[in-house]
Amino acid sequence: MNKLTKKSLCFSLITFFSIFFISYDLEAQWRSNKFIANPEVCEKIYEGGQKYQSFLCQGSELERTNHPEADGLIIDSWCPESTKYGHYFVLIDSTEGYTNSQYTELLRRLLDKENIDFIAPYDKLTIMNVDGRNESAKVMPLFSECKPRSSYKGTMYPINEYISRKDAPLILEGNFIEFEEMLNKSTEPLSKLNDVRGSYSQLFELLKELGLRLDLDFQSDYQYRKIIIFSDMLQHSSNMSFLKDCRPTKNNKRLKHSNGDLIKGKCKTFSEYKATMNENKWGATIPNFGVNPPEIFIYYLNCRHDPDLDIGLLEVWEEFFAEIGIKMQWDSSQDCEGFDRVRS
Repeated sequence: MNKLTKKSLCFSLITFFSIFFISYDLEAQWRSNKFIANPEVCEKIYEGGQKYQSFLCQGSELERTNHPEADGLIIDSWCPESTKYGHYFVLIDSTEGYTNSQYTELLRRLLDKENIDFIAPYDKLTIMNVDGRNESAKVMPLFSECKPRSSYKGTMYPINEYISRKDAPLILEGNFIEFEEMLNKSTEPLSKLNDVRGSYSQLFELLKELGLRLDLDFQSDYQYRKIIIFSDMLQHSSNMSFLKDCRPTKNNKRLKHSNGDLIKGKCKTFSEYKATMNENKWGATIPNFGVNPPEIFIYYLNCRHDPDLDIGLLEVWEEFFAEIGIKMQWDSSQDCEGFDRVRS
């Protein structure tokens, strides 16, 4: 047997056993009715350094089983009764209105089919628009429902295509199509974000409510929780305001240089903001998410006030979340063309 033949034989054996073990793994999941996501999908995302998709991937390795009570035709919800897997809570801060480019980016990040595919079957997705017109305790979600199984083959979640004796593939597919239609219809108001202007931006208060309000179903009985925030992160309320320092204004108008360029702000440090409250008030302001706290991803709408990412606002929020035991992940707007110039 020559060297070439040996090499070919070796390659064939490696390929065979690789296919065998992969098939065996999937077959074992099918027999046990316990499924995890295909790890190759998220491994490529992690290697590629895609921040938002990497955040969505976290939790995909969780073992799941099918739940007939959530897979039927006439049911109240697609959320399993016996198990809470993950909950994605999206906060859209529209108090400053959105430009067309920001709205396009919002849709791409939030509703793009490829990104929705990262959300696992039976995970809950909640979307809330914060427009600064209602107090935080009164804001209600635009959408809140668990993602049903689809019966589709070839997704990153094999549980989608698992069909038990109690399942009807057409019902599973119909549930998933209905979920997509509900999601698109419920988020139609987002197309009018450019017309929105709010009086305040209660980010601290909303995070506090998220940890308190039982109707939002974001308690620690979920195996993992994620908060996704689309915002300029300019907290502004009677409790705490960053506007004066981070975005200089006078009589509610941005301060400008003589040539019309906007004056760049410089935020105080987190410690300085915290020191404006006494200990009791600070303790009553910060959220308490209990055991197993959520992960946070911020899509920072920075073009209007922090195009160079140097006013210190991100650092304030990183220290705020660190104080309550949460690591903040973030990404920023990449296209600031068309915005007024901001300089020192």
